[in-house]
Amino acid sequence: MELQPLKIRFFPKQKSGSTEKYALYMRMTIFKSRTDICLNYELHKEAWDVKEQALSGKHKDRGFVLNLTNQYRLRALGIYQQLIQRGIACDVNSIRQKLTGTESVENSAEPTLLSLFDRIIARKASLLGRNNSGPTIQKYKRCKNHLAAYILEYYKAKDGTQKAN
Repeated sequence: MELQPLKIRFFPKQKSGSTEKYALYMRMTIFKSRTDICLNYELHKEAWDVKEQALSGKHKDRGFVLNLTNQYRLRALGIYQQLIQRGIACDVNSIRQKLTGTESVENSAEPTLLSLFDRIIARKASLLGRNNSGPTIQKYKRCKNHLAAYILEYYKAKDGTQKAN
């Protein structure tokens, strides 16, 4: 997986049906894929400084818009960093879903409890002989199987997120 930088910029976009009002948008780009998110702020195009990506100098809402854009930028970069740290392939749509809160449980990038157990077991198996013995790995596997049976019996789910058939 080659790491691509997340590029973020803010720009006004003309609202449909209006000739004077523009809405403020945030554009995220990773490699060649991009997505736009409306920030629900109306402005006139003349008030926007393209170079600074902010409202022009003495606009009354300049501080508010700077704070708004900084918050969105920091949240998007934080989500991007979390996905990278977890080793999950990230794209702009997954960042957008997490940022806007529209991510469904089934499509969540959050690891499930049983998948975390699988990672631990794989790591223990790779370190076999160095403070990890065969019986220790067997105990982890047995614990995972008991946990899976519990989740299936009491929550009627396979892995905490998917309903059992």
